[in-house]
Amino acid sequence: MNKTRVFWFAMLSLSLILFLALGEITMRTYYAFRYRHSPLTLDDYLGWRPTENIRFHGVRRDLSGKPYEVSIQTNEHGFGMFGSPGPHPERKRILFVGDSYTHGMQVSNDRTYYGILGRSLPIEVFAIGCSGYGTLQEYLLLDRYLDIIRPDAIVLQFCYNDFINNSYELERMSDTHNNGMRRPYLNLSGEMGYALPGPLPEFRHVANKYSRFLYFLFSTVDRIYRPRLTESSDKMIAEKGKAFPPFKDSIEVTRMILRKMKDRAGPNAPVYVFSVDKISPYHEALMEATAGAGVQFIDGIPDAVHGVEKRDQVTRAEDGMHWNEAGHRIAAEQLMGPLSTYRK
Repeated sequence: MNKTRVFWFAMLSLSLILFLALGEITMRTYYAFRYRHSPLTLDDYLGWRPTENIRFHGVRRDLSGKPYEVSIQTNEHGFGMFGSPGPHPERKRILFVGDSYTHGMQVSNDRTYYGILGRSLPIEVFAIGCSGYGTLQEYLLLDRYLDIIRPDAIVLQFCYNDFINNSYELERMSDTHNNGMRRPYLNLSGEMGYALPGPLPEFRHVANKYSRFLYFLFSTVDRIYRPRLTESSDKMIAEKGKAFPPFKDSIEVTRMILRKMKDRAGPNAPVYVFSVDKISPYHEALMEATAGAGVQFIDGIPDAVHGVEKRDQVTRAEDGMHWNEAGHRIAAEQLMGPLSTYRK
């Protein structure tokens, strides 16, 4: 290699290094400002977890644009509410576990559905959720804290996209429910493994963990690529339902995880499951999975929320999906009946 080639190779390498360094500095500065109150923290075991010790006081807006004040905090374990562990004969301990609806970053802690239940029933409320979680991650949270809390009952909040997040294949093929992060999955043999649902998974995992710039580049490519999927899992499930083999497998895996929850809770702590939506064929699949796992399904919440929305009342936060204070209140009202054992 002559001196000219060496020179240009060195210049190209230096330019690439400077480009990557400048990109990294820029994106780290942006993410530090934009996500300085990030509710998520990467976690090797859970995939990610709810950020501990959040303190946020500010303003949120509902779907109509109306502002409302919120006060949101989490404890040292990421719980939105953490009652008093230990025996309290006069107050039953209820553990609420879920995804972003239970994470509750759209409303104040005491305005969440479980916060309202805590004021209305003689119960000690323990509530933890995390945006983007699938059912297996929720089970792992339950397993981690069950022996500390020793709940008298468990309430699992479900969302239809959990079926996609419970399956590596479905999530990899999804154009709307793939957040490009490494998470645990359970297979039909009952074995747990970790994977990132996208191309170059191991490289992407390292890049996501250590480089904000590479994370930005991969996220940009994903946003461009995924909408072009001609046979996304979302579309295939809508068209074929259980006739789509990966969806059928996900129903069985979901049943297995729910059964693990029931077995882990033991005979004296019933497991209740409710969904925030009622979308076919996911709703029918959840009915099948809960019945097969022997856990108690609570229906009616999506219908109650939609019924109020038909009367032109706003039940959603600004993102158009998660509940505002009214949505959480409706959910709490619907849960009162099934949890009447603990009513004052």
